[in-house]
Amino acid sequence: MLHVKQADKMITKVTINNFKKLEEISFPLSQSVVIIGPNNSGKSAVFQALCLWEIGVTRYIQALQKGDLNRSGAATINRQDLLNSPIADAKFLWRNRKVTEKNEQGHAELVKPEVELQGEEEGKNWICKAAFEFLNAESFSCRIVSGADEIAHLYNSGKGIHFGFLQPMSGISTSEDKLTQGSIERKLGEGKT
Repeated sequence: MLHVKQADKMITKVTINNFKKLEEISFPLSQSVVIIGPNNSGKSAVFQALCLWEIGVTRYIQALQKGDLNRSGAATINRQDLLNSPIADAKFLWRNRKVTEKNEQGHAELVKPEVELQGEEEGKNWICKAAFEFLNAESFSCRIVSGADEIAHLYNSGKGIHFGFLQPMSGISTSEDKLTQGSIERKLGEGKT
């Protein structure tokens, strides 16, 4: 279940394109949403896309404010930073692992997964769309293609959007090792707790 309202802010709509199993989905949100479907239908991919949006947007805002965007004006993200969706290759974030496709002229064109959130904060509507571009097996980049000023204002004023996605867990242990915070977060992201 996804609960979307917090104080005076609400996410009102989610749109996801070219992410994992999801070619193109868009759905409005009310106060609570239940996502139901058979195994391997993309339920977890919706939550992973929301977490990816947060990572991409926060990295982009930080890089923009530090003047640290890459040559194409985007923030670079390493695949190992994705604690909620551990992957062996950045291509696994792309639908059918296709990072390029031929356009009408027969030229290769980049496929860019996009996640767009629409919301309301203190009576004002906002939209923020993040697009992701494959760089190599280890990294990809994120660019906010619309709504950068509005979402940066929300994060800078301490009202940013945050998601938590806990992978299904299995295997209860009788003893517990002392782990650093980074190790704990990595194991949570891998569903190994």
